[in-house]
Amino acid sequence: MKRSLLLTVICLLGQGFVAEGATAQIPFRHIVIDRDCPMQPHCKTVGDINGDGFVDVLAASAFGQGLFWYVYPNWTKHRIDSGDFTTDMQVGDVDKDGDWDVIIPKTDIGLVWYENPRPKGDLTTTLWQMHNIDNEGGHDVEVGDVDGDGRLDVLVRKGRTRVFLQAQQDSWRKINIPTGGRGGTALGDLDGDGDLDIVENGYWLEAPDDKVNGTWQRHEIAAGWPDDSGVHVVNLNKDERLDVLLAPAETTGRLSWFETADPKKGPWIEHVIDEHVAFIHTFKTADVDKDGNLDVITAEMEQSPEKRVTVHYNRGHALRWEAQVVGRSGSHNLRVADIGNDGDIDIIGANHGNYGGATPVEMWENLSAKSAPTLSLDRWQQHVIEAAKPWRTIFIAAADLDGDDQKDIITGGWWYKNPGTAGGGWQRHDVGAPLHNMAAVYDFDRDGKFDVLGTSGKGADANSQFVWARNDGHGAFTILTNIAKAEGDFLQGVSVAQFTYWRIEVALSWHKAGFGIQMLTLPANPSSGMWAWRKISDLSQDEQLSVGHIDRDARVDLLLGTKWLSQAGKAWSLNTLDPTPGDPDRNRLADMNGDGRLDAVVGFEAVNIPGKLAWYEQPANPTNAWTEHLIATVVGPMSLDVADLDRDGDPDVVVGEHNYKTPATAKLHIFENMDGKGQEWKDHVVYTGDEHHDGAILVDIDNDGDLDIISIGWSHANVLLYENKALP
Repeated sequence: MKRSLLLTVICLLGQGFVAEGATAQIPFRHIVIDRDCPMQPHCKTVGDINGDGFVDVLAASAFGQGLFWYVYPNWTKHRIDSGDFTTDMQVGDVDKDGDWDVIIPKTDIGLVWYENPRPKGDLTTTLWQMHNIDNEGGHDVEVGDVDGDGRLDVLVRKGRTRVFLQAQQDSWRKINIPTGGRGGTALGDLDGDGDLDIVENGYWLEAPDDKVNGTWQRHEIAAGWPDDSGVHVVNLNKDERLDVLLAPAETTGRLSWFETADPKKGPWIEHVIDEHVAFIHTFKTADVDKDGNLDVITAEMEQSPEKRVTVHYNRGHALRWEAQVVGRSGSHNLRVADIGNDGDIDIIGANHGNYGGATPVEMWENLSAKSAPTLSLDRWQQHVIEAAKPWRTIFIAAADLDGDDQKDIITGGWWYKNPGTAGGGWQRHDVGAPLHNMAAVYDFDRDGKFDVLGTSGKGADANSQFVWARNDGHGAFTILTNIAKAEGDFLQGVSVAQFTYWRIEVALSWHKAGFGIQMLTLPANPSSGMWAWRKISDLSQDEQLSVGHIDRDARVDLLLGTKWLSQAGKAWSLNTLDPTPGDPDRNRLADMNGDGRLDAVVGFEAVNIPGKLAWYEQPANPTNAWTEHLIATVVGPMSLDVADLDRDGDPDVVVGEHNYKTPATAKLHIFENMDGKGQEWKDHVVYTGDEHHDGAILVDIDNDGDLDIISIGWSHANVLLYENKALP
């Protein structure tokens, strides 16, 4: 009966597909950089932000939750600014002071750049200063020295193409080019005359000598490509001339590259790399297999049923290609870089999340340059954060409530301030009456600060009156009561997502049977309008709810346990994945065997007695019966979470035992997925002596790069933290 901060759909790397006759695959390992990433992380890029010689990762929310950078190697998360950002961003040294600045469109402000505090300021204490380039934003952002004066210039496309030539740090000359269209832009010297031209969907614009007043002459490459096409410029076939790659960004089609002996007169010859691709917003080139040829790395967005992250290997002169699918959670605005300076190319991305569900910031780590060290699952230290909660609590979560880049712990009516070290000085603070039973932690008003949703009842008291606590960003809350009263006793399951486009909703499941699955719908202004509720299903399994793209269409679905609800328009359809007897309690969605489909991990209700922990394998048609695989039989497997704890590329399962009759024997387990297929499991006991109920939540609480466990129980008043000591 638990709820993590943001229900994360863990989509792990597939086994890979290589065309017939292909050579051996490159090994990749899937790593989640941020499970609790900003909502709709449209903007992603990479760069050495802190000057330590290692590439870091950046992501920004298109849903009002801010702009962040993540520090290699532990991916500690730092906020650059709050707010809402649009589709693309780049890094570059705008002010020529030797560090990477960030260029990005910010909603309601326009095109801006953020000045890296280095080298004068400390990145941990100095604010990033925002500079305005233009009052209008954009869809695509590219940077380069367009006029050859040694300063970084900026190109933006949305409706038309705009070039901003930097005269001085805060002085820009704007060029408007009436191209039309929305997205798909690249810079490159196509005609070899020493300056940068503009390449868009099926044509290129020749840079004039007079960049400001001259005419950017259009030259055709290929007709019939949509306005929204991904574009990339590179010398792919080693003939000393730049080639152009195109792929459909917002539909299905083909991935092709074009070459010519005369870029102005043509003809441009098309070579198809892959005849069947879908929704490829951004793609890159790099020598992934280190054979001296540039390969093409693509990722399909969440509209694609397959959501493939693919390396297309160039097997000679860019005329023969082999494909390896390395992941199946897709990406929007994919990036590639040598993360960790180990000499090979890694893949970084996140899907855009316009259709609900969690969209973690992810990396597919290339392991060809080294063996894959896995993390130990046997080094843990227990900490009692609180030994005397005033009342029983139902859910536990973690989020940075006070803006110090440290995840705090939230349960019941309180939050515990993270002191920066796992074992010391956690301070309890009230969220504010009458919020007594935290249900979910989420940025409901899209201001970049985590809010708290809860009910007025304490613990298991019957109470269906919701309130929510609006966060000021420093852990002080305003309690709001503009939520229609639901129907139920006390919550068993809560799931927050964009179940419909651009609309946040909260799915609810209650302890007592007969209340069905209900949905709270947030108004346009969550602080003033009424949060309405409706019933979406008469049947409920009265336990946890997990959200994800179960049937792999554009809309998210709900897992109830051994049943699931599929969404089609405004209607929800009930499906049974397995008719097994027993009462499913906790559940998670995860790709347990690497086939690209979300499977269901379920712990069954078994109070003080042995119960079943199993996962259910999704078939090709998710409405057919799913295959049950037993993980283990443990006492009361009613606290559960799933993630790749040991970083070997497959999901592991953490389970806490609900055993209040003999709590001294109650165990916290990690079941290690030994074969990557979910068929062989190894039991690691984290701790013995704590009873668990709706706990065992995985979170990197100390920002050291490994996952820790936070938990609560039914029979004791403790808030518990199990510190993972796998990484120093």
